Amino acid sequence: GLALVMKLAQLVTFPYPRWARFQAGLPLPQMLLAGIANSTITAILVVELLRMVVRRTDAWSNRNHLVAVVSVSIAICTLQITGAIVVSRPNTYYERGWARAEKGDYEGAIADLSKAIEHDPKHARAYAERGWARRHKGDYDGAIADYNRAIELTPRVSSAYYDNRGLARLRKGDYGGAIADFTKVIELDPKHAHAYVGRGTSRFYMGDHREAIEDWQKAIALKPDLEQQLGSWLKEARDRLRQAYPSKY
Repeated sequence: GLALVMKLAQLVTFPYPRWARFQAGLPLPQMLLAGIANSTITAILVVELLRMVVRRTDAWSNRNHLVAVVSVSIAICTLQITGAIVVSRPNTYYERGWARAEKGDYEGAIADLSKAIEHDPKHARAYAERGWARRHKGDYDGAIADYNRAIELTPRVSSAYYDNRGLARLRKGDYGGAIADFTKVIELDPKHAHAYVGRGTSRFYMGDHREAIEDWQKAIALKPDLEQQLGSWLKEARDRLRQAYPSKY
């Protein structure tokens, strides 16, 4: 929650150096509106951050705060896009698309992120975020294509791009491709527990139960709370090994 609030603060507050470059050319009503918008969103983010960190409200309340902050960020980005506040259009479409995806509005997110890409065809993060939204909508081919492009455009690729493409491939049933992606994630980040989960699940569906068990055990070693999630999967894999090799298990 804290990391997401900080990211929102970075995305939607109107930076003062950038504001200084534009304010001289803005009509007075737009200048006043931009100043009010900047002050309002900053105040809201600070209040929500204090509530989440100092008072340590429960998870459901944190989620409600986060939804409120995301909703405000969408409104601010809309003001920016419509010209009430002057900013870089590709980044603003990206920011609103990101916020809409966080809120679960995947159609709106895809539309905004497509606009960001239209304005800047080399906007790697926009491709990655659109891929994330498409995956959640069930458009696995579209998600994979977007992550392919994001990876092509990024000199030092984040493990998250491979991880998300691996999840899309897993959902699509491309288990070999998913294994390749999760293996790449592990190469980049050997302590990425969920990559072991994804690779183990892909191996399970391919019938490689021994390797699946090994991956899931590594995931649990890195993140012990995964044991509850993976317990039934481990039991199923072991049962299948016993059936296939009764003399060994």
